[in-house]
Amino acid sequence: MAVSYKKPTATEARSASVAALQQAFAFRGDVPSMTDGNPQLVPLLLEAREHVERVFGSDAPVVLAVVENPEAVDSLPELFVYIQTPLPVTAAREKLEQLDEEWWLDALPRAGGRLNIALEYV
Repeated sequence: MAVSYKKPTATEARSASVAALQQAFAFRGDVPSMTDGNPQLVPLLLEAREHVERVFGSDAPVVLAVVENPEAVDSLPELFVYIQTPLPVTAAREKLEQLDEEWWLDALPRAGGRLNIALEYV
């Protein structure tokens, strides 16, 4: 008996993407709308989470936030991956540099200027 494959609808695909991101990140702002308009960011975000865990540890909270610059004319919102850390500033910055050198600088062109990674001290 042949098994048929049913391609997921756009709504099903969106739900799966949002669910995957919600498992990996806390949300701040309307992240689903942002990823709807930039679906190429979803696999990059999931990849980012893996690299953040490798460098900062699996217990590092990570927030995915939509950030708008109200002072910039015609600016588009951007997504920020905020790595929350209690580490001292110097240690946290060294880890962020490690993340940049080992992965982010090579991955950055795939973000299309719509994704940033930053530290958030807690």
